[in-house]
Amino acid sequence: MFMRSISLPVLFAASLLAAPTHAEDTSAADSTATEAAPAQLTAGQVLQQLQQKIQQLGNRLQTIQQQALEKKPELQQQKDDFADMVQSKMAELGVNADEARQKLEKIAAEAKQKAQSLTEEQREKMQQEYTEQRNALQQAQQQVMQMDEVKAAGDALSKALVDGMKTVDDSSEQLLEQLNQAQAQYQTVVQRVMQHQAQQAAQQTSAE
Repeated sequence: MFMRSISLPVLFAASLLAAPTHAEDTSAADSTATEAAPAQLTAGQVLQQLQQKIQQLGNRLQTIQQQALEKKPELQQQKDDFADMVQSKMAELGVNADEARQKLEKIAAEAKQKAQSLTEEQREKMQQEYTEQRNALQQAQQQVMQMDEVKAAGDALSKALVDGMKTVDDSSEQLLEQLNQAQAQYQTVVQRVMQHQAQQAAQQTSAE
């Protein structure tokens, strides 16, 4: 299944850490037990619950953020300026963020439109193309976000956004903490699933 197209990672409070999508194979995780999951739940079910929680928190925070931006036009301008800075720095690295996202959206739309008629080989080819494009965009974003100038602007925007959101809903900071915790739990479960699958693959190889 295809991930959503990548949005400019303004920062943790601005982009609200988009909820993980089904890029990870949660169906494979269903047979994997984890310490983080209650005994009656599979890892796949835990991942699904965490995805729902992250999505709910993200939606609520996005609503609060939008209200804060509408309330303070100068905050919206600061956010737009930061997004422009990130795109400009990505362009310096030879990456056109808008074109890259449009290509991702096109691949995802085509895959959805032709879902019933695609062969397994065609589906895998499209998934590979999507993954390569997405990874290239993410790598460029990550590289830009490590630049001192961008980090400083991002930190300033992060503080301004959180302060602005708190004027709309004073629980915003607590909601952000809950979102971060849920995402950390999600990543922990994913890592354990991958480790378990790697161990199984190694055991099968040695048995052969």
